[in-house]
Amino acid sequence: MIRKNLTGLVLCGGKSRRMGEDKGMMLEGNEHWVSKIADKLRRFTRKVVISVNATQHAHYVDILSPSYQLCVDKNYNDIPGPIKGLFSAQDTLPCHDFLVAPCDVKDMDEAFVSLLLNHYRKANEDIDAIIPMVNNEIEPICGIYTGKFVKRLKNKYFEGAIRNVSMKELLAVGNVEHIEVTKDQYKFFKNYNSPADLINL
Repeated sequence: MIRKNLTGLVLCGGKSRRMGEDKGMMLEGNEHWVSKIADKLRRFTRKVVISVNATQHAHYVDILSPSYQLCVDKNYNDIPGPIKGLFSAQDTLPCHDFLVAPCDVKDMDEAFVSLLLNHYRKANEDIDAIIPMVNNEIEPICGIYTGKFVKRLKNKYFEGAIRNVSMKELLAVGNVEHIEVTKDQYKFFKNYNSPADLINL
């Protein structure tokens, strides 16, 4: 299968209400969570884009390496932050596919990313996305989305067919390849959404 450019995309534009602070800006040692994820994706892609909302932009300019490209969310109303980030990234890089990860899955395993990429390289032309299955549930914010699929979803948005939907619901309209995550890999997909999730770190 002929592949377009694969770009890493770190989603940081959420409001982090439960955590009470911007999760991408949080520190583990001397490293911000956003940098931790971006550096991992950089090992597998030539370019990494950081998706942020307008209020975050100045703060992220201050902490990120200039090798990372910031992409400010555009005004897609009535859709959740992760979808808004994906749509905005596709606006900026229309000829790219995306290796996607949120900034709070900071323990993502590089061996599993390699597995995703192996499936991506071998996938048939009609595959829209490659998504992990964790404990029999899809993990839609971690995976690979093709640019053609994101463009198709955006067209549905402008037609009024997509409003107040989740990423799981979006994937239901695509041809998705799922990769089963083994039990020993579950920990690599842990989301840190609140201070309580940090207690045992």
